[in-house]
Amino acid sequence: MKIYNDEKTSPREGVPTKPICEYVFGDRCTKQNKKKISLMRFRLTKQIMLALVMLLSLMIVPVYANRHNVTFTVDDFSISKVDGYDLVLLKDGAYLTDVGKPKLPTKSLRVAIPPGMKIAGITIDKTSKLKLEGSFIIYPFQEFKADFLPLRPFAKPDPAIYGLADEYPGKLVISVGESYLCGSYKIAHLLIFPLQYVPKSKELYLYNSITFTLELEKGETDVPEIRVYPEFPTRF
Repeated sequence: MKIYNDEKTSPREGVPTKPICEYVFGDRCTKQNKKKISLMRFRLTKQIMLALVMLLSLMIVPVYANRHNVTFTVDDFSISKVDGYDLVLLKDGAYLTDVGKPKLPTKSLRVAIPPGMKIAGITIDKTSKLKLEGSFIIYPFQEFKADFLPLRPFAKPDPAIYGLADEYPGKLVISVGESYLCGSYKIAHLLIFPLQYVPKSKELYLYNSITFTLELEKGETDVPEIRVYPEFPTRF
């Protein structure tokens, strides 16, 4: 870090510099004019940030296709042994958080839907799956605990789930909510469950391709208003 003297020299060869106010108002660089400069800078920053937000909105193409396809590969997952159980993780994914139930990975997906519409249902059109080699006892999810709290007892596998002869969680795609982007594009938030576990036989299946259709119906027509509060110029 370089510290310059009181003569306000620039990093380039010690060339003297002046505050922006003096460049604009010259000798009339009063306290009031300094406030005007600050306001001008704030308005310019606001316009730049709004332009960036609009540019970001273009990254989601509003094609509104009802049919979608997601794919996965075995390399997307990692399996390790923890306390005698199999812990499965998905790259850039999350996982189910029901205490005592299999901690299976999930993948979030956001898709654009027409304004004024909402998801009424999801139809699975076509799938492709493969059985992973081995016998698995999936690690049961444990309740979150802060470091300063005492250690909680280990949550044993829920017998009602770990005795199932059917695939768990049993669903491949669900809707978990909707939101707006930049006040114009409506976004549906989906969860994908690429792994299905059969606890009784200890089998694990990877759905490496899932094609599904979003069933839409009329919903909200009002678009939320975006407000910018000038009294909080740092909240961008």
